Amino acid sequence: MNPTDYIAAAGRTNNMDYDVIAQRIAVGDPAGGVYGDDTIIDLIHASLGVVTESAELADMLKKHIFYGKPIDIVNIKEECGDILWYIAIICRRYNVSFEQLITLLNYRSAFPIVSLSMMQTIVTL
Repeated sequence: MNPTDYIAAAGRTNNMDYDVIAQRIAVGDPAGGVYGDDTIIDLIHASLGVVTESAELADMLKKHIFYGKPIDIVNIKEECGDILWYIAIICRRYNVSFEQLITLLNYRSAFPIVSLSMMQTIVTL
């Protein structure tokens, strides 16, 4: 595939009717797809929230590495808590528990990363 074809394919969407796209974002899929009511709004909110909070953690790390600022443990806890909050929005929307996420995380790893009790301790910090 040449660069021009790649760019054309990457930018393609199944539906170029922007009124329909705006409608999906505003109120859910009018065709009754996998989301409805406020689910898409929650997913947008949570996804952007995770990205924003992750960027704040990355900014703190950048300032430490390049400007010599100290690592702020309180800030790390706050940002991680905020990330968990946004993940909880998605979990609530799809009836997924933190226990299920931890089980999946441990299942995918050769070494268990976190236990449920550890996660509960982290959440209560």
